[in-house]
Amino acid sequence: MNFESAMVPMAIATAMPLKIPPDFELAVLQRVESGQYGSADAVFAACLELLEREERDYDDKLAWLQRELDIGIAEIKRGEGIEGEQAFAEALAEFRQRTGR
Repeated sequence: MNFESAMVPMAIATAMPLKIPPDFELAVLQRVESGQYGSADAVFAACLELLEREERDYDDKLAWLQRELDIGIAEIKRGEGIEGEQAFAEALAEFRQRTGR
């Protein structure tokens, strides 16, 4: 979603007073003054877009984890389970591969 062009209710579009910590305000101003962004609004729009992306990624990872747990529970019920240490090692390796951590 592009927040700069999003339809916003008129009450919100006219004024939204925000209390911004001084270090955040400085970071915004530095980005605008450097020419990296055209306005403080553009900085906030970029921040919100990044937040949305992070939230989507989190939801996707959570859904993947739930699917994997469901598969594992079904395998255990069929007697196909593996030892806890091996299962943990495999899950940790896959998590690291997926997240780069």
